[in-house]
Amino acid sequence: MHQEAKPKPVFSILVAGHREDRLNRMNSQEAIFASLKKSLLELKELAKVQLDNAAQLYKQIPSKNCEYRLLTGCAPGVDTKAAQLATEIGYELHLLTPGQDKVTNEAQKNAQRKVTLGAPITQSTELPVEAFAIRDEIALAYSDVLTVVWDGKSPQGIAGGTVRLIRESLLQRKPVIWIGTGGNIKYSQPQQLTESELSILRADGWSPTLLKKHFNGDNTEVMGQLECLLNPAKSANGVEICDQINRLTGVKPCGDPCYGVSAKELKHEDHPIAEPDGIKNAFSIFDTQANAYAKKHRSSVWALYLLATFAVFFAACGALTFTPKSLWPYSELTVLSVVIAIYLIAVKKKWHGLFLSHRYLAEQLRYLRFSYPLLAIPSVFLKSIWKIPEKPLSATSTGKTNPLRISGAEIWLLNRTLISTGLPTAKTANTQNYNLQKCNTSSLAQNYLKKITEGQHDYHVKANHKRHSEHRKLHRFSAGLFIATFIMVVMEIFHIGPHSMLSLGTIVCPALGAAIHGILTQNEIARISAMSNLTAEQLKSYIAAFEKINSKETDMTWNNFLTLRCLTNDAAELMSGQNSQWQALLIHQKESLPA
Repeated sequence: MHQEAKPKPVFSILVAGHREDRLNRMNSQEAIFASLKKSLLELKELAKVQLDNAAQLYKQIPSKNCEYRLLTGCAPGVDTKAAQLATEIGYELHLLTPGQDKVTNEAQKNAQRKVTLGAPITQSTELPVEAFAIRDEIALAYSDVLTVVWDGKSPQGIAGGTVRLIRESLLQRKPVIWIGTGGNIKYSQPQQLTESELSILRADGWSPTLLKKHFNGDNTEVMGQLECLLNPAKSANGVEICDQINRLTGVKPCGDPCYGVSAKELKHEDHPIAEPDGIKNAFSIFDTQANAYAKKHRSSVWALYLLATFAVFFAACGALTFTPKSLWPYSELTVLSVVIAIYLIAVKKKWHGLFLSHRYLAEQLRYLRFSYPLLAIPSVFLKSIWKIPEKPLSATSTGKTNPLRISGAEIWLLNRTLISTGLPTAKTANTQNYNLQKCNTSSLAQNYLKKITEGQHDYHVKANHKRHSEHRKLHRFSAGLFIATFIMVVMEIFHIGPHSMLSLGTIVCPALGAAIHGILTQNEIARISAMSNLTAEQLKSYIAAFEKINSKETDMTWNNFLTLRCLTNDAAELMSGQNSQWQALLIHQKESLPA
């Protein structure tokens, strides 16, 4: 069995909090850090147990290969203390800073990974505000839980940091552990985070009062949420989710690409980072599986509709008393049996659903690979994996000890793949250090981003041409059948030609034309072709934009880096959105018997 599509067993904690000056104004720092250490130990033990219990969902045996990561910054205060605790407790230390690398203790110097955005100091001796926003977005994307030291007051100075992280974590329904003054620990309450509450948070999420109302001293819900995250079997829909995950990751790659169109791969030497094997291997397997299931699904659609036409043909032959008369009922029965058998096999094997799920996973990972060097993470990877109803369900009503529900196997796999991969590493000898600005020079726009975007543009152009050509040919053939039917009806009226053969033609030709129309509708060939054409047109502007950035200068300034990252993110969002629309279009076209 191939394991590459399964995520590695990884648990990642983001530790954040106040800088030294504001931290010093909080009471009982010793108690605060004692509570922080206690939380880190409890979370590590919980992760160990749940990852072991869900070993079948992960690539390696968790008890032997589990990685516990602590992600934090380099600012004096909570960050530096968290780095020391990581070494003491046994977490891998991953550092992420908005400016230049500023390690202040031995633990930070020995961090397994260090990523710096490279933002310059402004005239006010502060880093740009956008650097903190980007840092927070990236840090949350690579963490399972936020543990934060917060005095419970409004933001001071740059509107971000601690309060921003709490707000964004709640919006993503990530578990939050809040360590307050005196070491008092409070926990987020995930079942309170309904869509209506999130709407209020988006509108006015900077109010400490509004944030505090989502916390209390009971850790039952947040610990249950973490259990479900690492071991989906614990969730209210755990049996269904685990079955879907195993279906998506536990099959052997097979099959050939359908439609004869695929996006070209970038050569290793053109890639700006040491590309993680986890993302690359998972993408390759999901892509291969998507092609295989697409071929099976489309073949079953063609077979169902064409065999249904043969059933009409045999029925017409029997009704028109063609000899031998006894042959036609048995022939019709045989064809109908084959139709029903193909339909039942397609439904049981779930070819349609597996085709859509594998294609969705493959394409989203493709766009993550594209934007990964600049850590411009597509929004689908930042979505909450939880379904929270407006009226919370009790554990009794769901029949589970935990009423939380995971929204889908695909979103869980994408989330775990991203987090298990972790922050990028450089291709240089000192691989654990990665400076986003220095490593992503302006030549990157030409040698990497532009090439990938051109490849996607060419893919959509070819896909549009092939599907449009197929639709045109089938549509003309279908129209020809109805014209032939019209001619045969006229011949029947004027008694031209053998009556029985003309009657057979007027029955079979419309049936075959309807079958062709059913195939076109079931596969949504025309609409998918139009979507590919629109996406190709939109990608042209990004190709031109990457070309212009490349022509500006050799060294990448901070502003040019922000522009490049924004363009990369927008291009990835465009392609990701197109893939989501494509899936929404086909999700309802499940296997069905011809009408």
